[in-house]
Amino acid sequence: MIHRLRSLRWKRLFYGQIGLPLNCLRSNPTKLRFVFGVGRSGTTWLTRVLAGSTTPMRFFQEPLPGFRPQILLSSGPDHVASPWGKRIDIHHPLCIALNALSCDEFDPAAAGIARREERHDSHSEIALVKEVHSLFAAEQLLGIFPVPAVATLRNPFSCADSILATNGLPDPYRYLMEELESFASSKMQRIGKCQSDTLRLELEKLPRRVDQSDYGVRLIVAVSLLNEYLRDIGNRQPLLRVVQFEELCIDPETLFPQIAEHLTIDWSDRNQAVLEELESDSDGSPYDTKRRRDQQIDKPLRVINRTQANLALDLLERVGLSAPDAVPLCVDG
Repeated sequence: MIHRLRSLRWKRLFYGQIGLPLNCLRSNPTKLRFVFGVGRSGTTWLTRVLAGSTTPMRFFQEPLPGFRPQILLSSGPDHVASPWGKRIDIHHPLCIALNALSCDEFDPAAAGIARREERHDSHSEIALVKEVHSLFAAEQLLGIFPVPAVATLRNPFSCADSILATNGLPDPYRYLMEELESFASSKMQRIGKCQSDTLRLELEKLPRRVDQSDYGVRLIVAVSLLNEYLRDIGNRQPLLRVVQFEELCIDPETLFPQIAEHLTIDWSDRNQAVLEELESDSDGSPYDTKRRRDQQIDKPLRVINRTQANLALDLLERVGLSAPDAVPLCVDG
């Protein structure tokens, strides 16, 4: 009851924020198309290529953190990071916000997310949403919005190293650390691979000081768990297609059109042109999506060293989590 009252209060504040009478947005949630994935797993690259389609659409890059009033799922720095086990229903602010994205008359500027909308066609057929924050709610969201979706996975060593190399341990990723033990204990018991008690004890041995070296192993485990979680949803839910970043790099000409078809987005020469445009040297910015894809697969780890990589491999094996087929070389050898 308390949760419903809080949701109703947020809804009233939201409609006041966008200057419309309560419940007047004519949502069409069947338009929604989600691309889920941990940061640095190729979600931006994938969605920007898909957004080049001739299909009329609206395209939003991580809109949830910008919404006004704020969506408060966590007391941590990433306030829209859904804690593991948080109950989500259609009346929850998270779902109200996502519903709004499917409305042609919704004004993102009024809600504080103008900069997070990268394409806005009138009479849109698709609302493409890249979402990397509420990953712990992904399964519930697909139950509420039964629409085609994609999840990108990446080698957890490469993914964790890229997160740390970009700007240390940014605040939005600390929730992964905070939720790790409870997430492992509940979800992974159902998946049946992770020995949660062993993992909890092993994690307690790891340092908790907030710096790159201490968090390297912990972040690798967190990404590995999320990979298992998203892969498990994909095995049970046909609407979610799971794709490996490394496979996208090897054969984008085959996989990108297949993903577009899964999301009911038309693939054309325009998409191919965006794909080719992004296949160039980066300008050096960590968030620049221009990359030589042949250099991404075996890219050396820049922050995580060999000792940490070996510790993470040993830990993944002992707790029953899938280790990648190969671990990239470390800069330190």
